[in-house]
Amino acid sequence: AACKLKVRGLIEMGIRLNIVFWVLSLICGCGALYLLFTFDHRVREIDRAYLGHLQVLKLSTALRRSSDDLTRFARAYAATGDPEYRRRFRAVLDIRDGRIPRPAGYDKSYWDLEIAGVAFESKAGEAESLRQKLVDTGLDSESLSDLAKSELMSERLAKIEEDAFKLVEQGNHESATLLLHDRDYHHFKSQIMVPIDRVETRIEEKGEAELQRLLDRYRGLPSAIIALLLGSVVFGALAGLYRRYPLQRYLAGVEPTETR
Repeated sequence: AACKLKVRGLIEMGIRLNIVFWVLSLICGCGALYLLFTFDHRVREIDRAYLGHLQVLKLSTALRRSSDDLTRFARAYAATGDPEYRRRFRAVLDIRDGRIPRPAGYDKSYWDLEIAGVAFESKAGEAESLRQKLVDTGLDSESLSDLAKSELMSERLAKIEEDAFKLVEQGNHESATLLLHDRDYHHFKSQIMVPIDRVETRIEEKGEAELQRLLDRYRGLPSAIIALLLGSVVFGALAGLYRRYPLQRYLAGVEPTETR
């Protein structure tokens, strides 16, 4: 009788272990499926952060390039007197300030190709200032302050450029060219670029920190999925083993048989 009670106790313990292993296998399997189903969402989150970072850098680069384009066309107009260069100068200002739509291909080598006579699609983009685009990306107050300083210096530089244009209209190309290459011009030009440099540095640091945070957060995700899948298989195998060959019967000296 004591032996039967012992065997019965072992059988009940085996049944409980069988249930525990099945439950653990199910939990691991569900956990792995959940992580697999959400894996794509997590990858897209990293992609969005990366693309957002690139977009802000692209806008800050466009702001820098617009200043260089203005200098380039102002000097070309002073040297040649060709009104097409003054037209391009005005177009750069109007596009940057959102007064006219951005031409197709403007983010690429637009002006180099336009000067060479390469035709572009007639479809234009939206008319929105570069500054507003940068504001919409969620720049911090310090960066917005730097952009305001850059714009103020740009207005002072534009005053020098307008004076040079008046000299061109008077036929004094040499004085106009010298005005666009003197110390004051380079000083105001640097004062435009310094705040933009600070903004770009903050954008890079913030973007890299955010990307690193997301990468660190999800770095162990593939390993966790594999571990959960292996856990589900192992616990399932143990559950099957306890079902088919009850350990308690083996310990009690009973021949293992199929459990019905």
